[in-house]
Amino acid sequence: MDQATGWVAGILGTGLSYPSSSDPPTDPRLRALQDEVIAALGPETVWYANGDHPLSSLRPCRSERCWSPITRATIDLVVAARGNGFDLVLARVDEA
Repeated sequence: MDQATGWVAGILGTGLSYPSSSDPPTDPRLRALQDEVIAALGPETVWYANGDHPLSSLRPCRSERCWSPITRATIDLVVAARGNGFDLVLARVDEA
């Protein structure tokens, strides 16, 4: 489940064009929601995303911006997960 840390809180609480300096988001409500979602999906969940992980230490791409856009927005981030009989899709779009 470590691979999921930061995805839910990150997509809900971080701006894509002008991200905050906190990493990951520190809002306790977002963290609690993230914990609930991860627990509901279970430890065998498979996570997918089209962009950088919200935690900079887990980003596979080391450039300033690395993503494959799926919308016409300047920047988008989509996170999808499947586990425990549930599907989760979160999408966020932003303009620079």
